[in-house]
Amino acid sequence: MPVNFASRGYPVLKGDIGEQVRFMDYFGVLKRAWQITWKYKALWVLGFFAAGSAGSGGGGGGGGGGGSQGVTWRESAPAELERVADWFADNVVVLAAIGAVMGVLAIGYFILSVASRGGLVHEVNEAEERGQVSIGRGFSRGFHYWWRVLGISLVLVLPVIAVGLVLAILGAVAYFTFAFGGREFTGAEGSILLAMTCGVGMLILLLIPAAIIIGILNELAVRYGVLMDMRLGRAIKQAWADLWGKRGAFVMWLVLILPGLVFFLVAVVVASAFLLPAMFLVFAEVWVGAIALGLAFLLVMLVLGAVYSTFLSASWTVFFRRMTGLETPAVVGPSKPSPPSPPVAPPPTGTPGY
Repeated sequence: MPVNFASRGYPVLKGDIGEQVRFMDYFGVLKRAWQITWKYKALWVLGFFAAGSAGSGGGGGGGGGGGSQGVTWRESAPAELERVADWFADNVVVLAAIGAVMGVLAIGYFILSVASRGGLVHEVNEAEERGQVSIGRGFSRGFHYWWRVLGISLVLVLPVIAVGLVLAILGAVAYFTFAFGGREFTGAEGSILLAMTCGVGMLILLLIPAAIIIGILNELAVRYGVLMDMRLGRAIKQAWADLWGKRGAFVMWLVLILPGLVFFLVAVVVASAFLLPAMFLVFAEVWVGAIALGLAFLLVMLVLGAVYSTFLSASWTVFFRRMTGLETPAVVGPSKPSPPSPPVAPPPTGTPGY
């Protein structure tokens, strides 16, 4: 059941909470979030780390084999590739050390990203409450709630990941069982494979709304955990009650699509401004200029990502404050007329006695 904020000592919205939420100024929330983001630029440091789970690596390799004439890869490969292969072979230890350092940095970044997420929520709230922010205090509060923030994300996300993995495994097993069983499909087997493929596809499509719901619950639950010091389970339960109680969280998610599109367009413009000239420099073999433009592009995108991450977190925090009554918003819509003030008695006439 929803938390009784009044009994816990928290301020609550006066009047009809449903009416207040229904007339909430969502674009006013975005405006206030941007004002906080731009005024308190120190929050961008927390936003940089809170942007956080970006990091992927991929690799591919292939081996050459002997052709019909017995020509080896070494004999057929260009001299440049041979030199590259020799360099990798001679620097295996160095590459392994670099890989280990990158792994440690990735772990450290993950730890800081979880702490920064909670710290950013706390500091945006401090900006609203006291008009001041502190990066050191943000990291301190973030590490204080580190396990709670991580636990909320894991509890909400892991079930979806598990379902996705099970579906992928079942689909792969079914396909390889039928496709590589060493015999042709029968009509029944083809129908079964088609039905299983359609079923897996439909379940995958259902993961999309599930991911949206989980994202909203995650944002609300983290703020209950950090700003109202609720335990993990209760924070998720209250976030669920808010979402299905139609307190405006889903509308807020829809509204945030607009700044997401703006960020995407800005990123495209920035990429065009830096990467297209870099490509021409590569074709012209002006390597120093191409590398400089690439690094400049990376730096600009890191700053833009930090600003956007700060803005998103601030938007959810400002919305949360208004939804829960930590900050009473101005209600848009008809307001009840105030009762008339009592008449004021006229001043006495004559000379007062002493």
